[in-house]
Amino acid sequence: MKKLYLLSGILVGFVVGVNAMEKECPEAFQMIDDLISKSSEENRHVDWASIFAVLDKFPDVITANDYFTPSEMPVSLLFIAVGEGDLLAAKTLLEKYKIDPNIRSLNGVITDPNLNLQRLKGMTALMMACLRYDLPMVKLLLDHGANPYLKNALNQSCFNFTQGNFEILEVLYQYTGSAGAA
Repeated sequence: MKKLYLLSGILVGFVVGVNAMEKECPEAFQMIDDLISKSSEENRHVDWASIFAVLDKFPDVITANDYFTPSEMPVSLLFIAVGEGDLLAAKTLLEKYKIDPNIRSLNGVITDPNLNLQRLKGMTALMMACLRYDLPMVKLLLDHGANPYLKNALNQSCFNFTQGNFEILEVLYQYTGSAGAA
């Protein structure tokens, strides 16, 4: 069954199904799938308290780094939190659940020629924060080790996603120690 999820103004499709990690404890992954699907169907933000409850209930089975929406274009929990602009959820994922700030999303095969979807392939949470001009989120991700030099499938780094936003560029340059990084 194909579902659509609105992520920072871009519709991302995902197919509810089973991936390799889900075979060990399908109920944990299915619970998170259902919570994300429900928020999408009801056009509201993800119920992070419930997702965190699932992660807490199955700590030996699923971690925040293990979960991606099951699809051709997998999206991590951190990517969803950043796409929603939910600073508290992102901070909780980074600090309590130790999610990798450099985890890439949408690494699947994207057959849609839509350039927006191609831009998302291989994108990091920091790229999404820069695209959204979310300065507090950019700072949070950099504070937790996000690498501003990683590139997406179109060879773009987060510097390309700032689109000239000087506040964000200034913060990126402060963290990288350079004034000409791109």
